[in-house]
Formats: sequence, structure tokens, C-alpha cells
Amino acid sequence: MPSLVDRFQRFVDNHLQVVRIIPPLLGFSGLFLISKHYYLFTRFRTVSSVPVEVFTRRLRLRGIVRSVEADGEVQVEHIPRLAFFNNSTGASRMPLLLPLTHSEKSVAWMRANLPVNSRVRFVLLGKSDDSTRLIGLVFYRRVILGDSLMWIRFRLCCLFTPMFPNCCCVMVWPRCGT
Repeated sequence: MPSLVDRFQRFVDNHLQVVRIIPPLLGFSGLFLISKHYYLFTRFRTVSSVPVEVFTRRLRLRGIVRSVEADGEVQVEHIPRLAFFNNSTGASRMPLLLPLTHSEKSVAWMRANLPVNSRVRFVLLGKSDDSTRLIGLVFYRRVILGDSLMWIRFRLCCLFTPMFPNCCCVMVWPRCGT
């Protein structure tokens, strides 16, 4: 009676092509599961296309600011982390509200510090009551004093009354390197 090791060795010798296919197959299936879990290739074009998991897991998404409206609404176009072909259209703008009540000064500050066509990162907190807008935090990278490693956090609390305590609406940090 051959031992278990001998039977395994005989199977490997007889089915060498199958054994060679298994590691890449496991690798590709792992990459597929990771890409589905983190939405690496998914482009969210409308508010209704954003799944609930993005809100509950607080995933950080990338996007481009298209405009800042008078009521403090930021129009953001979502860009997936791995976008091989950038098929950007104006119809994919998503309205993003910061969880704050805005004054004229805060909207002017946002227009001055969130330039159009700038790349931002945003974390979605939920949808508005009528489900036509997203509520989230916007993070914008900005060069201050060259390649400084200092983190500067702008709080707009003096410009408006926050709807949610302990929420900062816009985070600005300098570029490191480059």
C-alpha cells in the first residue's frame, strides 16, 4: 500500500499541467475578489449607482471637482482607482454636499480653495433625505511652502454652523515629494 506522500507525488507527476495552472488561477481569483471588494474598476456615475457598502465601510474615493455651486454643493466626477481608459463625460457628475450649513463666506472659501478640475479624494457618509445628493467629506491636496511635510487642517467652523459636531468639511494637505 503506497503512502499518502507517494500517491500525491504520483498525482503531481501525472497531472503536471494542472498543477502548473493552479497558482496563477488562485492569484487571478484573489485579484478579482480584491477589485470587487474595493471597487477598483467601478465608476460611479449617479447617486443611485453608489452601493450602500461604500457608505458603511467609509471607502476613500477619488474624483475631479467640476464645480462648486452657490448652496455649497460640490459637483464631483468619480474616477476609479484603476482607470485604464478615462471615459469621462459631463453627465457623470455627482452632487456632493458637505455635512454643514454654508454661509456666503464658506462658499467663497470653497470656490477659492477647491479649483475646478482639481483632483480630490472624498469619503461618502450617506445620501440626502431625497436621495438626489451625496453627503461626504472632501480632501484636497495642496502645495504649501514647497515640499513641506507639515499637515495643515483647515476647519471652516468659524464660517458656518456645523450640522454634525466633530466633522471637518475640507481637509487640505501639502504634496510630499515630486
